[in-house]
Amino acid sequence: MRIVSNYEESIIRVKMWRDGKKKEVEDLLDALILAKDSNGEPTLSVEETKAQITANYIPCLKALYLDGHEKMVSEAMSRTGR
Repeated sequence: MRIVSNYEESIIRVKMWRDGKKKEVEDLLDALILAKDSNGEPTLSVEETKAQITANYIPCLKALYLDGHEKMVSEAMSRTGR
């Protein structure tokens, strides 16, 4: 969630790509920053990019948490003989 909670990093990363200081896509944030429309213009603003990251990461993190919790409960129940 570091990317989601750090708005300043989104702005810094956009500037790094525009200034040519960043050359390699590392994550979803980079891919969204680099997305261009048919005219070669950025597809999303910085605000829209952050919204997309938030909309995609939160459900994934929630699913990972619930899956881990479910496994933990299942393992605990199997150890107690239930």
